[in-house]
Amino acid sequence: MGAGENAAAAALAVVAGNRIDGAPASGANLASYGEGLWSFDTRSFLLGGSPTNAVRVTATATVDNLVAAVLGDTQSTVTKTAVAAVGCPASARPVLPVAVGECEFEGFQASGDCSNLPSLVQRNPGEDNSCWTSLSDDAETNASLVRAMLPVACGCSGCDGEAAAPLGVGDQIGRRTPSCTRSRAARRTASTSSSFPWSRATKRAAPRAKRGK
Repeated sequence: MGAGENAAAAALAVVAGNRIDGAPASGANLASYGEGLWSFDTRSFLLGGSPTNAVRVTATATVDNLVAAVLGDTQSTVTKTAVAAVGCPASARPVLPVAVGECEFEGFQASGDCSNLPSLVQRNPGEDNSCWTSLSDDAETNASLVRAMLPVACGCSGCDGEAAAPLGVGDQIGRRTPSCTRSRAARRTASTSSSFPWSRATKRAAPRAKRGK
């Protein structure tokens, strides 16, 4: 469910794609719904909790019994509850050799609005909010290594789409200086950079990696 989207409308859209006892489900089967906080640690849902990261829906229906009908109990009321939550994995395989500081996501974390995700900039030391990285603390970040991890679709010489090793929260990663003066937090928390909107400034910055020594 996107930011600002009505939870009831989203729930009804899911209901409409299901069948109950052989018949299409409808809004009449939606007993209750509510937004709240899902704790991945305790695996529990708090209705109205903040920050909101989940929706709980309870559906109910009257269905025909098969075996119990022989004993005279022809129908039963069935109720099911489900929780859908949004969260981040503790580890992942990065798809681009780019590091971004945690502070750049404060606007998105406060609003949940994807339009507040950062546009990456690599132009001047002191103003950059991202940098090239080796995605490892064992390897020095250099142009050849960065190009090797860039997708072949980028079209640059040496862009091989080489897969990076999985990274977890807290892993150390090297970065290409003097860039990344504002993204030092990336050395403390690994960033997968798989869902960042690319700005023109970022695209223009790519050739800098080619000329690096």
